[in-house]
Amino acid sequence: RSTTPHLDRLGRENVLFWNAVATWTKTNQSFAAILTGKYTYSTGIAEHVAAFMPRHNFMIAEILYEHGYETAAFVSNANLAKYFDFHDGFQHYAELWKRERGPAREHGGTSWYDAAKVTREATAWLQKNRRIPFFLWVHYIDPHTPYTPHSPYREMILSDDHYAQYEKIDQSKIKVTHRLGEETDPDYYVAQYDGEIRYMDDQIQIFLDVLRESGIEKNTLLIFTSDHG
Repeated sequence: RSTTPHLDRLGRENVLFWNAVATWTKTNQSFAAILTGKYTYSTGIAEHVAAFMPRHNFMIAEILYEHGYETAAFVSNANLAKYFDFHDGFQHYAELWKRERGPAREHGGTSWYDAAKVTREATAWLQKNRRIPFFLWVHYIDPHTPYTPHSPYREMILSDDHYAQYEKIDQSKIKVTHRLGEETDPDYYVAQYDGEIRYMDDQIQIFLDVLRESGIEKNTLLIFTSDHG
């Protein structure tokens, strides 16, 4: 499925690393590696979910702040909270998930922060600070369970050639926090997951358009990566 046309174009027009490997399968450990440039065994971060960033690590935001950059982060995952010390070096660190009250998605589940809201807040900061040297971390959590994209992304790939490949399964085999009502068709889950990817891809393009329209695209180093996708 063509779930990432904008990111595909970004890859075609720039440097693309095909052999990129996450250092760990969880958010804390993987972002610790990304932000420090060190392997997990060197960062010393614990193996469990919601782990603290050990204080001896020196992160990229700290380095750039010391060199005069304005530093900001818009983060959507509670595992990256200030409480876990991932905010070191950031002058502005927006814990976006705290702004949602109750389940943010139709089918319940964790109260994540919607990609469109992330884009809106990050672009507002970008436009305000575009005339100064800056380091900006924009963190999206879409796609993530529960897989409940907005319309028309919810319906756009329910009847394509990739649908109806799998047999329905017993609902007991689906993790409770991942279930979408009484749905037991794996094709539906895959389609909704792909719909979330496409939704996020469109939101990233909106951010890239604002970057270009701000007149600083050619003077900005842009890095797109995933923590453990």
